[in-house]
Amino acid sequence: MRMKTDLIHTLAIIFAAGIVLVGILGVLEPQSSSEQRVLSVSGDAVRSVQPDEATVTFSVITEHENANTARTQNAALAEQVVSALAEYGTVETSSFFVTPIYEPWRNDNRDPRIQLYRVTNSVTVTMTDLERVGNAIDAGTTAGANQVQNVQFSLTDATRDAIRTELLAEAARQAREKADHLAAGLDVRIRGVHSVSESSVSFPGPYFARMESVAMDSAAPSTPIEARDLDVRASVSVQFALR
Repeated sequence: MRMKTDLIHTLAIIFAAGIVLVGILGVLEPQSSSEQRVLSVSGDAVRSVQPDEATVTFSVITEHENANTARTQNAALAEQVVSALAEYGTVETSSFFVTPIYEPWRNDNRDPRIQLYRVTNSVTVTMTDLERVGNAIDAGTTAGANQVQNVQFSLTDATRDAIRTELLAEAARQAREKADHLAAGLDVRIRGVHSVSESSVSFPGPYFARMESVAMDSAAPSTPIEARDLDVRASVSVQFALR
């Protein structure tokens, strides 16, 4: 019985010594690379870019006491508008709805009566020749559109990709220049890049252009549309490893 007790005590001592040894070895291990000295900086870049895409939304609105008549009249005008806009870009239907218009409410306990039906057919043309936006507006309204709802300028996907790549590279170069200045001031040397991440690339959303009012007749000049540059921004975060 005594021998069994001594054996248990001996095993307990060996186990405790092993735990202590593992702890010592853990303390003596060299620091991981993630704990090395680093210099963290950010880089930014901004550029003003001319828009290269425009979208214009036209609406054809017709009204009639008979819903089918209002729809038929609308369809004829909308077809003319689409045909007139086809040469300027891609034309797509953006919305179509029929709305009943009720007579003014009267306090006589009668249900309101439908006076007429309003049919609204909206089409959007997307174009890349921005110098012809005014001409497209003239063509659409002359063909039968009685409302121009939106004129927006933006960037095509190809332009966005190209600008994004260029601005990220520019932001990275600025981050390196900033790190070099800081390292010189701190009297340390940069060994290389420890990590880098894209903080953001900010593209402005499409903006509505300002339209000048002009008389819509055959002698009127093309509707003037003013487009402005878009500011695109990019930023990166870089950690440089120090010697």
